[in-house]
Amino acid sequence: MLRRAKKRSVATELTKNDGISSQGIPETAPKTAKQADGETRPSERRRELPVLGSRIPKPDFERQLEDVVLGGQDSIVNKLQVEDREIGVLDREQRKPAWQDEGEDVIQSSTAKKDKDEALVPNNSGTKFSRSRKVEFEKVVGSTPAWAQLKSKRTNSESEDESGSDDEDEEDRLLRRTGDYLTSSEALPKSYLNFRRVTDANKEQYTKSRLHAMEFHPTSQVILTAGEDESLHIFQVDGKNNPKIQSVAVEKFPILSAHFSADGTEVIMSSRSRWYYVYDMIAGKMERVSFLREYSERQPLCKFAVSPDGQFIAFQGLYGFIHLLSAKNKELISTLKMNGLVKSIAFSGDGSKLLSFGDDGEVYVWDMKTRDCVHKFVDEGCIQGSTISVSRDGQYIACGSHSGVLNIYDNHCLTEVRPKPVRAVMNLTTQITASKFNHNSEIVATASFHTANSVKLIHLPDCHVFPNFPNHADTIGLATELDFSPNGGYMAVGNNKGKAMLYRLGHYKNY
Repeated sequence: MLRRAKKRSVATELTKNDGISSQGIPETAPKTAKQADGETRPSERRRELPVLGSRIPKPDFERQLEDVVLGGQDSIVNKLQVEDREIGVLDREQRKPAWQDEGEDVIQSSTAKKDKDEALVPNNSGTKFSRSRKVEFEKVVGSTPAWAQLKSKRTNSESEDESGSDDEDEEDRLLRRTGDYLTSSEALPKSYLNFRRVTDANKEQYTKSRLHAMEFHPTSQVILTAGEDESLHIFQVDGKNNPKIQSVAVEKFPILSAHFSADGTEVIMSSRSRWYYVYDMIAGKMERVSFLREYSERQPLCKFAVSPDGQFIAFQGLYGFIHLLSAKNKELISTLKMNGLVKSIAFSGDGSKLLSFGDDGEVYVWDMKTRDCVHKFVDEGCIQGSTISVSRDGQYIACGSHSGVLNIYDNHCLTEVRPKPVRAVMNLTTQITASKFNHNSEIVATASFHTANSVKLIHLPDCHVFPNFPNHADTIGLATELDFSPNGGYMAVGNNKGKAMLYRLGHYKNY
């Protein structure tokens, strides 16, 4: 009985010390005077509430172990609060420039080099350290070179003339620029021609017979086609659809030649008759013109040429006659006469001269102001001439013959009696029936109607024949006409089936 009473008294004392009643319910500790007045400090509150584990107080040995390992409850709480404050400070911290080196702000001299660099490396700030290094650099290399100085900091003591300052400014602009300084050449490559065939220019309405006339408009993206089907067709050139603009029927008048006027407002057409037609594109009217009333013999006006300056129209006549008309009022001005038969005529690029090629192989040069023959030369090796063409800049002249040889001359032939050609192109074996220069005299095209696919393009000034034109898979047929667009972007080839085949030359960006 005594042992039982002692055990009960001991249990009662333990429960009182732990704040638990004898019924197992925790008892609240009595409040102090400060707590009753509401002046309890936050630190004391944190001490009352345990951080780790349950609310039951821990034995002394556990508290001692916790203090040794974790530093105690108070230190843990303080560390957590400090970490919360540090997170907010880091988020609001201003970023430093990427080029700023923290090592220059705090300099620590190495013990190994302390004696050597003690005078050069001060232990105060990075600015002084940078200045000291700059002084050492200038002692070895010298002062900052002129090219590395800013323009505002350059000394005014340097005496520079105007040309020198311009060169320096140009150098400055080059030094500030990055990228490629070399650009691709604007000259046409001679080894390979970049081209592709596009939609035929007259696809919406082919000529029903051989194509005798085909020409690009001098200023607009327009091309005309005509033939012996007694009709004139005008198309817009876009390389995709090439829509038809207009068709004009000329009754009982098979068209053998047709050209735009110099200003592009009229179309002049000729045939085997003693008259020709002029179609006004703006007014939409057709006019018949005749000027050979004084000639008793029949003089068909099959072929003609229009001067680029818009002053003259030259018709090829019989027996070596060339009829010169005014392009404005269509009146006969003069008649030129050469030996032999006239096979081909062509105006110079400025319209000041007319060149005529005879069947005897002689080339006549006519002055349009005086209407006199100012020069004559012989085409080398020519037995019978067939066609002649002049480049727009007057630098080259091409003479084709019945033997299939195309002689290319420079402008020295206008002063020499027997000039030597720059190149004799012998890639064709039948009569040359057409030749044409492009706008900048980099290409001359030549063709023969007597052999299928006989079209060649020659690069100038190298006189190298492009080997990849025409394409082996491309069927041209018998070529009748050749022409280039005003800026060389397109080339057209007419054939015996009435088609105007259109090619896009990739080197030239404009129409």
